[in-house]
Amino acid sequence: MKFDFCPDHEKRPRPRLLRGIFVWVLATVLSSCGVPNLESQECTDARISLRAFYSFHFDLGVTGDPIEDLVARRRFLTTELGNNIRGLTNSEKDPYTLSDSLPTTFKLGECSSRGANAVFRVQVYWRDDHSTVQKDFYTAMKKADSGWLLGEISATPLSPQR
Repeated sequence: MKFDFCPDHEKRPRPRLLRGIFVWVLATVLSSCGVPNLESQECTDARISLRAFYSFHFDLGVTGDPIEDLVARRRFLTTELGNNIRGLTNSEKDPYTLSDSLPTTFKLGECSSRGANAVFRVQVYWRDDHSTVQKDFYTAMKKADSGWLLGEISATPLSPQR
């Protein structure tokens, strides 16, 4: 004699089949949805140039000769910023990070833009085995014929209207 404890078991969907359908639907939804870019095109373009500058700066390091450092970075800077940095040749601080020593890494934060100007918050970090120290400063990028150039570096927030 056969005992059937669940006479309608043939009518219920199988758990594995439901899981499979759920996984397929979830994968389809996740692969079709992207994260929208809420940043302006100016910020996106200026971010590429600013990232290239700071990557170059961190890779090259500081030679100890401010004029040599300035010449190496000239293609990333506006004429005005280059002239301002040339006037700081006696400074012990790195004029590009406003710090006493070269940080180990950086991150570009939020951006605001207006026309041919974009302002970024830049975060720099000093990391070792025991701690991480962070410092923020602000940069203004200006659009030129040759692309986006670094126009100003400040410890206080800047406005893109400059």
